[in-house]
Amino acid sequence: DDISYIQNHIQEIKKLFRPNELVLNNISNALGTFNGFTIGVHIRRGDYKEYLSGRYYFSIEKWAKYIQFLSSQITDRNVRFLICSNEEGIDEELSRLFTNDIFLSIPKTNGITDLYALSKCDYLIGVPSSYSQWASFIGDVPLYLITDEKMPSLDDFHKIIYFNHFDNGCSLVLENGFYYIN
Repeated sequence: DDISYIQNHIQEIKKLFRPNELVLNNISNALGTFNGFTIGVHIRRGDYKEYLSGRYYFSIEKWAKYIQFLSSQITDRNVRFLICSNEEGIDEELSRLFTNDIFLSIPKTNGITDLYALSKCDYLIGVPSSYSQWASFIGDVPLYLITDEKMPSLDDFHKIIYFNHFDNGCSLVLENGFYYIN
């Protein structure tokens, strides 16, 4: 939790945890070039079905509402959504709910590829998770953690500067089985 140490050694931390060239090339090929915003969506499934009684295990329809809301806020540029999940087929389920082709996923991916692909996005959205936080931290990418029913504006996204702490001075707190931003 020593923020000064972390900030003084951020480049060394990034260097130590940099994935190999094969992973980086796979990400680069998958993301390609895009004239617009790429919003990474970390759809945590699997263990989150039981974690905190499933409180942050959202239906595909709920994720679609977040995606639609964010998409409606960006009118001056193209937007696409990189879908990363520990459950297969999520991107296909979401695609069925939308008429335009705004979804992207990495074929035959794995946890490390998804993690670092998220770190290459312009914005990230996900449920409270150290995975999403690491992607924000390592990529210097603004993140919105869904802790309640609020639909976020782009102004609600902030970068993680160290575990559970955002660059706007707020922090993520777990209390009585609920996460909230303090």
